[in-house]
Amino acid sequence: MTFEKWPTSSTRVPAPIAGELITEFRSRIALQESEAAERRRLEVAELVSDHHTLEERIRIWERLYALALPPNPLHPLVSIIAASTQLTVEQVRGEQKRRWPDPSRVANVGASWNVVPPR
Repeated sequence: MTFEKWPTSSTRVPAPIAGELITEFRSRIALQESEAAERRRLEVAELVSDHHTLEERIRIWERLYALALPPNPLHPLVSIIAASTQLTVEQVRGEQKRRWPDPSRVANVGASWNVVPPR
């Protein structure tokens, strides 16, 4: 399953259309912002939907927040992801184990964890 990040155009204010009145322009921008907020609300609702597997819910979270599930089971994001997706911390850690089954490929470097490249 492939997810696209939020389009960069969603953060830009479009230019007025030639001949468009300022009130029309403001109304058009307000409508676009309202539609974007509704899309975001629906996407956030997908995080807790029972129609998605825990893997899909975590991938939706990764796409919405443009962050990857860290391989470190003690990483602070694990509990944030669990709370946001209404999964347990153990379920999120289970997904970590599924993605990184070989713990020797994960190395503790100071306070952060990095995936060790294959030899």
